[in-house]
Amino acid sequence: MNEGLLPPRILTVSRRRLRRDRARVLRTHVDRAIGENRPHLVLDLEGVDFVDSGFLGAMVEALKHLRERGGDLRIRGAGREVRTLLALTGLDRLFLSPPSPEAARGPLS
Repeated sequence: MNEGLLPPRILTVSRRRLRRDRARVLRTHVDRAIGENRPHLVLDLEGVDFVDSGFLGAMVEALKHLRERGGDLRIRGAGREVRTLLALTGLDRLFLSPPSPEAARGPLS
């Protein structure tokens, strides 16, 4: 992790279904994390059973935005349905492998 950066921020999702209308909320968290010099995010999707294409697009855009600032976006706790969707779209390679064991099991913040 880059010097001066705080540990990854864990975003716990409390909704079962993630749709395009929630993309704004993700972007707000991304902008806040960057402003706080915490561009490494872990999106905890435990309990989420549906993600639509609009929210997937927002996740890709968030990843791009974070990587431009030396950060990353990873997913943990994804259920079977979400993992299958990510595998079918090829996005599993971008989001599911944690950058480090510490980031994958870090404390919720």
